[in-house]
Formats: sequence, structure tokens, C-alpha cells
Amino acid sequence: MANSVNRKAIDCRDFPESKCSLRFSGTEEEVMKAGTEHGVSAHGYQDTPEFRNKLKGALKDEREEEQRPGQQVA
Repeated sequence: MANSVNRKAIDCRDFPESKCSLRFSGTEEEVMKAGTEHGVSAHGYQDTPEFRNKLKGALKDEREEEQRPGQQVA
């Protein structure tokens, strides 16, 4: 089943220096906003263009089975 919204995900575990296990998923705009806010408040990053570029580079397409936990994907 195709999803009409191209969901993205970012996972703090991709940044080993963070020692954090949070994972965000949603639209690219939602994930960038949440990831930026989390990075600043929880990890002490500055909200700079460089930090946002680092986050954007870590965005991944979310696989459909990750979008709907517990459902089988045909």
C-alpha cells in the first residue's frame, strides 16, 4: 500500500556522540523542525545552517513497515 506522503526519518543513533536513542519520523519539514529543536535542547547544538545541513544529510526515507508498526507489508 503506497503512502501519499513521502515520510522521512532521522535517528539519533546515527550520531554516536549523542548517546541518544530517539528517532523522529514524519514529513521532511516535521522531522527537520523536531530534530533541530531536539538537537538544540537536548544535545547543546546551535541552530545554524551548518547544523541543519548535517540533519538534512542524515534524513532517510522511511520504509512503509516502519510507518505502521505491527502491520505486514505485502
